[in-house]
Amino acid sequence: MSALRTLAGQTAIYGLSSIVARFLNFLLVPLYTSKFVFEPAEYGVVTALYSWTALLNVVLTFGLETTFFRFANKDHVKDNPDGGRVLYSTATWGLFFPALAFMLLGSLFSQPLAEGLHFAAYASSVLMLVLIIGIDAITAIPMARLRQEGRPWKYAFINLLSVGVNIGLSLFFLLYCMKRYNMGESNALIDAVYDPSLGVGYVFAINLVSTAVKLLVLLPSWPRFGGLNKELLRAMFAFGAPLMIAGLAGMVNETADRVILKYLLPADVADSELGIYGACYKLAVLITLFIQAFRMGAEPFFFSHAKEKNSKETFARIMNIFVAVCMCAFLVVMLFLDLFKWFIPNPAYHVGLRVVPILMLANVFL
Repeated sequence: MSALRTLAGQTAIYGLSSIVARFLNFLLVPLYTSKFVFEPAEYGVVTALYSWTALLNVVLTFGLETTFFRFANKDHVKDNPDGGRVLYSTATWGLFFPALAFMLLGSLFSQPLAEGLHFAAYASSVLMLVLIIGIDAITAIPMARLRQEGRPWKYAFINLLSVGVNIGLSLFFLLYCMKRYNMGESNALIDAVYDPSLGVGYVFAINLVSTAVKLLVLLPSWPRFGGLNKELLRAMFAFGAPLMIAGLAGMVNETADRVILKYLLPADVADSELGIYGACYKLAVLITLFIQAFRMGAEPFFFSHAKEKNSKETFARIMNIFVAVCMCAFLVVMLFLDLFKWFIPNPAYHVGLRVVPILMLANVFL
């Protein structure tokens, strides 16, 4: 029972920050999908480009987050402070250089990338997305270290700070500037700071700023470069490679629909249909909130309790509770879908609501 209480406590704190952060982002959906902000075709661009984020994050982190937890719980690391510092430095720098190369190449070839994705008019958005993905990869190990050290409150603060910046800028540039400008209610402030030609690019620009804030907050805990151990890094990559492949397979199941939908539909309706699908997909996030919170607390917990005598029985009980909570969340959303649908205020999006139960169950099975 003490082990279950430990997991519940960590899940509650990590989950609170994750749930609050994702729920606050969820509350941006009414803003993105309201009239005078983004029509379905414009929101389809946001949906399509962001669908690549999760896939590329899995590749760029190379399974080293979970690998970091595994190596951190080895006896020679747990009992040796220098071993922990070397592990942290090796993992952090091991992800830094590939992410840096990704950002440099993505910046140089943002226009060809945009054309290859059939978004030639959105090269600046593709460039910003590349930078967002790269910075996310760079901050992965410092954030994982906070979880490994049992510092959920700092972890929560950093996440909520980043989300707070995102929401604040979104409210100003989208709700105040963009919506008023599109309604013909411009003023001196809007004329000074708002560029209507950027359009959906504001979503990516705002996200880039909030991601950069997270990086700045983590810089004081950044490891020195001299601590990188090449032999350890090879061992970590060898351990992380199967995890990366498994994670990529799972992420393909989760995001492939939004990646390929644009290419399966006629060009004249693809962006609009993808925008409708993406907005309705956001309603399924209500069940993924708990799943993400559970994962944040479960990964370090499972590794630290794997050698205990009754670990299998404990893990089995956890699985039963997990499935029960997921199904309760599914029933709540289905019973009150007529209310939840108004989080998408523009009725033009409501034609896609029939996919919500399918997506919610799919997230449980994943």
